[in-house]
Amino acid sequence: VDFSGKHALIVDDYQTARDVFCEQCRALNMRIQTASCAIDGWEILERVHGQDPFDFIITDLDMPVTDGLTLARKINQHDDFKQIPVLLLTSSSDVPSRRAQILAGLNFAGSKPSSVSGMADVLQRALGGEAKNAARSVEPVGEELESLHSLNVLVAEDNPVNAQVIRGMLGKLKHSASLCSDGQQAADFYMEHHHDIDIVLMDCEMPEIDGLKATRIIRKYELRHQLPATPIIALTAHALAEFQRRCYEVGMDGFLNKPLSMLELQSTLQEYTEHLSASAS
Repeated sequence: VDFSGKHALIVDDYQTARDVFCEQCRALNMRIQTASCAIDGWEILERVHGQDPFDFIITDLDMPVTDGLTLARKINQHDDFKQIPVLLLTSSSDVPSRRAQILAGLNFAGSKPSSVSGMADVLQRALGGEAKNAARSVEPVGEELESLHSLNVLVAEDNPVNAQVIRGMLGKLKHSASLCSDGQQAADFYMEHHHDIDIVLMDCEMPEIDGLKATRIIRKYELRHQLPATPIIALTAHALAEFQRRCYEVGMDGFLNKPLSMLELQSTLQEYTEHLSASAS
């Protein structure tokens, strides 16, 4: 990637770190603006991005008042800013967990680069290039699904944060999502809109009507009305074979372990996009 002319916002409370970042980015012929805290960084975003859009936001993790992870979450929740790649770089070894990275909408999280080539590498990886260390970065979304059939996905998840994360991940994979917050709501929604639903992502642990009971209701409805079985994928933190057997017994078709991984979600949905694409042709 040629980074010449790219516009970057650097947010770091440590002057020396800002200077190093600026030198690295300018060596790549990038244009730079800096902020010494998250509050200043947000103010610059609101003031500048509309007239001169940022191509990258590079933020430190450990900052007073508002840390880099909180800033990234705020950016990811803003319609005008959420498309900007955000890199969280830290001088410590305490890189946020993959779940925290996904919740914050980060494109990359890892150690601060010590060279110009290192900065080019993390910028490349933030754009979705091949990750050399997948444990330190959010997995890149493959491009192979973009030309395939877009799925209409029913997501049953009682945790609103998890539900929005899943919706965001599906959006990146070019799929649409309908959200339901409990099993009964999911079953009712399915019975009303089953013709428009390609696949169901069903959380197993929900109050009142859990995912297993909701799946039984859906399967009985399909049988009663002689409908083809819509794939239902369990979302669960239980990896035990006994629990997986219970899911299969009620009619579920597969599993996705929590915390949800973008690559695992992509791989699970791929077979259904290929099937629908073949059917459409």
